[in-house]
Amino acid sequence: MHRQRLLLLLLLSFLDGILGNIEDLIADCTDFRRCQCAQGVTGGRPALAFVTNTKINTICIGVLINDRYVISTTECAAGLDHNAINPEVLVSFENSEEEFDVSQIFLHPNHVPDSLPRLYDIMLVRLALLVDMTKHIPICLPHASLLVYNGIPGWIMAPGLRPLSVKIHTGSCSFMRQVGGVVRTIRVRPGMFLCVGNVKTSFCYTHPGYLLMMMVHGWYMLLGLSSTNYLFPMCKYSQGLFSEVLPYRAWIRNITSDSSNCQFVN
Repeated sequence: MHRQRLLLLLLLSFLDGILGNIEDLIADCTDFRRCQCAQGVTGGRPALAFVTNTKINTICIGVLINDRYVISTTECAAGLDHNAINPEVLVSFENSEEEFDVSQIFLHPNHVPDSLPRLYDIMLVRLALLVDMTKHIPICLPHASLLVYNGIPGWIMAPGLRPLSVKIHTGSCSFMRQVGGVVRTIRVRPGMFLCVGNVKTSFCYTHPGYLLMMMVHGWYMLLGLSSTNYLFPMCKYSQGLFSEVLPYRAWIRNITSDSSNCQFVN
């Protein structure tokens, strides 16, 4: 009898945990739908962006993460004052002629521009005006408990191009680079980068900042951003290397506290 009671208590505890997880999932879905992040369910496409640095005539790819901020790579931060208004930077979205002024850009404090690959290669762009999220759908960012296992399906996206289906690798990543006529394999530290195998030449693109995404419960979630094309020419020698977004979660939350912050679940 004592054993039966113990088993019953364990079963009830297990069911309570499952029901709790279901409640959390329902709450997450409701929050994402309110913020339009769940448009992937109906085949929607997140608001892919062009971040243009007119000072150095460089364009980077980015994506809207809430009603105020775009996330991109640091490639377009060269020559700019990171603590001041930068009229040299403009943001526009795919399939839209509207341009947004930028009030400030933020680079991760641990960013190492001269490292190979670039460490903490991420930039947040604060728009001067709020974005209408019914017109421009923000991407969802990884929740703290997201598990990305090796071989999981993903998508590479860029403005004006169809998504490319890929398999994501989470272990030791490497990329190939031609140095003095010799192609060398360069390995990178695990835990900061994701890679996707050899990217086909059909997805060659001229701007840095490819976006690596996956579908989670029907909505798009941003997993990583590619670095500069000079270091990682994805259509030539690169394995397809992406700076992982999840480790930046706390930093992003802190910087974007003046926005809707709807890209976060918890």
